[in-house]
Amino acid sequence: MSQYVALKKPFLSLALILSCGFLLLAGRQINGAVHLDIPTFFKILPNQRFTLLKVDSDGAYGKKVDEFEKVAEASANIPELLVALVEISEYYEITNQELADRYRVEKEDFPALFLFRNGSVDNAISYFGPIQAEMILRWLRGNGVHFHLPGCLPEFDIMAAQFKAATSNNERQEVLDRAQEAAELVKDGYIRDAANLYIQVMKRVLKLGPSIVHFDMQQLTQMAQKADSTDPDLQKLNMQLNILSSFLRLDRENT
Repeated sequence: MSQYVALKKPFLSLALILSCGFLLLAGRQINGAVHLDIPTFFKILPNQRFTLLKVDSDGAYGKKVDEFEKVAEASANIPELLVALVEISEYYEITNQELADRYRVEKEDFPALFLFRNGSVDNAISYFGPIQAEMILRWLRGNGVHFHLPGCLPEFDIMAAQFKAATSNNERQEVLDRAQEAAELVKDGYIRDAANLYIQVMKRVLKLGPSIVHFDMQQLTQMAQKADSTDPDLQKLNMQLNILSSFLRLDRENT
């Protein structure tokens, strides 16, 4: 019996080592994200209003994975958004490579993010920004995913949607007039400051055209990235960026 136990221990140790190695290769579980393979991708995605998909290497880790997980966890409060992950494995056997090929993702592109809308697997929108949770969430809002970011006001988000849907400056001016009237009724200082930011964006669009939204977004993003985390102006910068994201698609839709 003792000989059996002595032989069994090394066997168990080897099994543990192999299992740990497999877990490292398989990557970690991402809270809030659904892991898909080729069959489940085509089965699940067509039933979703919005799907944010990350294509990445099997076993990916580090800050970019952490940032993606923040987005996935935030999606718990975004009912219409599914966050999904497809891992491309090159260990033992190649898996899911067909999806990488379909969306022209090379190994050096990892992680690659795509947004799918209305269940279509053919019209993926690629994300080209930095892998930072706040930037990705703003990008999602700019592409039609409805949710509120810190500093955004539901009433003014509705007016922002009406403003960017307008087809003429006369229609935009009417929305601006309503926004100014609503802002005058606000008593809370913080909310009034946020409301005034919406109004400033509308005025700049009327004066300079819809493309100014994307330009301002780029400029403020660069300022926020350079700012120290202790900078008191960083919170205001982030609020401006969040509000700008409500208008982000103006330059694509109405020019």
